[in-house]
Amino acid sequence: MALHLPQKASALSDVLVRLRDLGLSPAFLVRRLAPQLSEHGSETGDADTLALQLASLVGRVFGWPPESLLSQIRPEAPIPALGATRFKLPAKANDTRAALYAAYGHYIASLAIRASRHDPSPVPTDAAAISTALSAVVSSSIYRDVLVYVWRLGIPVVPLAEPGGFHAASWRIGGRNVVMLKQNTASSARWSFDLLHELWHLGHDPHSPTLAVIEGDVFAEARDSAEEQEANEFAADALLRGRAQELFMACRREAGGRIAFFKRATTEIAEREGVNVGVLANYVAYHLSRLNLNWWGAATNLQSNTEDPWRITRECLLSRVDLGCLDEPDAELFSLALRD
Repeated sequence: MALHLPQKASALSDVLVRLRDLGLSPAFLVRRLAPQLSEHGSETGDADTLALQLASLVGRVFGWPPESLLSQIRPEAPIPALGATRFKLPAKANDTRAALYAAYGHYIASLAIRASRHDPSPVPTDAAAISTALSAVVSSSIYRDVLVYVWRLGIPVVPLAEPGGFHAASWRIGGRNVVMLKQNTASSARWSFDLLHELWHLGHDPHSPTLAVIEGDVFAEARDSAEEQEANEFAADALLRGRAQELFMACRREAGGRIAFFKRATTEIAEREGVNVGVLANYVAYHLSRLNLNWWGAATNLQSNTEDPWRITRECLLSRVDLGCLDEPDAELFSLALRD
């Protein structure tokens, strides 16, 4: 049924103000939903058409009736797409902003599933099995190896470059798994860790047709969550050949328990044991943080930033999806989501 723009909301600015009040900034709308907003003319007819288009796009993504955006009716909270989402975010996080980003991420993730024809496989729950599979691959890119491994399980991995909201998410939509990564670091070790952390969430609730976990910094949130600690140990063991705790203790012994000596100890042990120094450094920093020792700066200095994990993830995604499976508005939304 065609929508009729009420006289009260005939100006595009009225709709933009309403969306801003709901938590959607004009900058986000231009970047991810309607880039034509930055070029629209001042004619009333042009503005009215754009208002209709924008309300339709926002309604499509967030589940709000478009007519509610074109009138004085405020959409009801919570956002319909969120369902029983488990938020694992800092207490200081902006709830509205987090919910909006989660709903947007959920919609883009659902498009990735629809455009992907990979048959899903059972998600491994044994870190040793994953470690063995990764060790069998001869490659110079630890993150690319992990990414391809997860895709072979039939799990699309979607990168976002939109700042704020969350760092990672895992969903099950219609029985299909999908992971979204939104890290602001170029560390391949960190992206690998976060991806396997999300894999743990997907593997430990295999029978539910739906799942939604939205996360901030997985290391920080693990301090008060046994579930997050288990997911971190799973990811670390998968990347460190099942020896994560053993290697941390070796670093601790070699450093003599002195924080100033951990950098050298971590570097030497990673080289001696043939493991990725960035992964080991992150794991050491994580365990030291649980002892109230901040070693993250040194760990960051040991990361390899020679790759661009976001671009690797985007290229891998685009090579494995068929946008022809999506209608034109959804294909455009998906493409906009993958812009840096």
